[in-house]
Amino acid sequence: MYKDDFPTELADTYNTSLPWAVVRRLCQRKVSAIAETADKAILDGLAKVGFKTNLGIHGAGAMSLFLECGGGYYFDTGGSKSIIDRHIKIKNGSAIESFTEYTIVFAMGYGDICDFMREVCRDEIASKITRVWGLDEEGQTAGVWRYCGHDGLWFAIGDFALSRLGAIVHTLHRGTHTPLLLQLLM
Repeated sequence: MYKDDFPTELADTYNTSLPWAVVRRLCQRKVSAIAETADKAILDGLAKVGFKTNLGIHGAGAMSLFLECGGGYYFDTGGSKSIIDRHIKIKNGSAIESFTEYTIVFAMGYGDICDFMREVCRDEIASKITRVWGLDEEGQTAGVWRYCGHDGLWFAIGDFALSRLGAIVHTLHRGTHTPLLLQLLM
């Protein structure tokens, strides 16, 4: 949980010090408890109008969807109440037949990063890229902030904590670390 007065360096250490298998178990307990208490009314309201929800992969919430899929979650900023109050209409299990004067945006920017990279770097480089995102057999984020199949190409994906850690790893990998960076690592 974010706290204004908590040191960033310590938060980053806590955030990255446990393997995903342990974090998943912690998230399962927390997500289940939140769904049964603080989020119960909103989840019940969404279910009542036919909006399908879930508690993430393995019941571990948005973190599991973020780490294992790179998306597929929504943090409510008011849209859920509008759906419950039927100001936003939903329909499940049907394809779009036509559009009206309204604009519809579908998961903008969400897809296989290798497809986007192929447009920029062409097939010669793209064909060398291993899987990017999701978890590998060791439970680590695949192909992100580390070797991805092509020398000198790094994918920088993730939230601020992952990006700060990734920048440190990348800098150490290149051998361009500074005394300040080494101090941050201590």
